[in-house]
Amino acid sequence: APGHCDVLAQGDFINLNFEGQDMSGQRICITDHILFYINHLNGSENNPAIISNCGGIGRITDNNKAIWLRNSRYVRITGTGHSGHPIGLKLIGAHNTIDATDGSSDITIDHVDVSSSANGGTGSGISMRTYPNCVDQQLRYTRDQFTQYNTVVRDSYIHDTYNEGLYIGTSHHHFEQGYAPLDCNNDG
Repeated sequence: APGHCDVLAQGDFINLNFEGQDMSGQRICITDHILFYINHLNGSENNPAIISNCGGIGRITDNNKAIWLRNSRYVRITGTGHSGHPIGLKLIGAHNTIDATDGSSDITIDHVDVSSSANGGTGSGISMRTYPNCVDQQLRYTRDQFTQYNTVVRDSYIHDTYNEGLYIGTSHHHFEQGYAPLDCNNDG
């Protein structure tokens, strides 16, 4: 039900890691925060994990990102958590206000107000893309290792962004390793 929270994060700087947990249908509530980092948030195809306002307008304002979603799948970010506010999430950031990356796929964003802060100088309103990178000296997220599916942004107000309003999918897709060569094991 709207207003119900399974996870109510407290404090300004939120860093949540749900590795190994099935968060299908679970609701993570946003109230007033400075930034929201979320790792390994995984719902299921027919029952996504939900990030939502609860009990009023949820606000995140930061000089970097507002929501950074990493290595997550089947997630809905929605501002429909309170019937009195048709666009119930107000997110202001300076570098990719909402950023879904590092293997995130099957993400829906709706009923959010997204803009860049006055201090901003780079980035997009909403970025949903994964570039290849190195982790533990291993190359990951190359074209043959990762595909981004079912990316949906709807019923939202995206305005006053420094660069693109929406940056969905990667650029430089014609390069196997993305926009720059990567040397993960330092062997040249």
